[in-house]
Amino acid sequence: MPCQESDLVVTITKYWQKHLKVKHGIDSILIYPGIEPYTAKIDYSKKVFGKISRPERGKYHDEWNYIVLDLLKMHNVYYRLISNGYNKLPIVKHKKAKYIEGVRIDQKQKRTKELSRLSIYADAHGNFKETFCISLLEAMSCGLPCIIMGDQAMEEVLGDAGIKCKTIGEFHCRLVLLLGSTAHRRELGKKA
Repeated sequence: MPCQESDLVVTITKYWQKHLKVKHGIDSILIYPGIEPYTAKIDYSKKVFGKISRPERGKYHDEWNYIVLDLLKMHNVYYRLISNGYNKLPIVKHKKAKYIEGVRIDQKQKRTKELSRLSIYADAHGNFKETFCISLLEAMSCGLPCIIMGDQAMEEVLGDAGIKCKTIGEFHCRLVLLLGSTAHRRELGKKA
């Protein structure tokens, strides 16, 4: 059964809650799966008036990044695990794509915004390799359980590139270890 929007409500941490309440009147943000980077819906006192997307570089760009990172670090955002979810991958911009494993880089100028995501990627030397590397946004879009932590060792595993594993089995094992809770382990085991 797909997650409902009510299941995806993320409460903003006290610092940002005060900051956003004073500046924008925002109480909470609904994070939902989507192909737009860091797209979120704004909840004004339980009434959703619209959505806010990550702005282009400029006045609010860094501020929005910090808000989203703060949300993801402080809360475990879970999405249901769907079979074959690895194939439902978001489109990414050309400049960012070449730094992400799992991206097939199309050098044609006309297709810079329509890059295909594959389980086969080209490394810095142009050699093709297979991987199940998945980004945090990708995990959300695919419906995979995901978590990002502030611990430096964990950030090396997760970071901007998400969870990197060579096999699907290793991927599930890594998720189980990260989630920690026995209840979550049982749930993940059933879905996997």
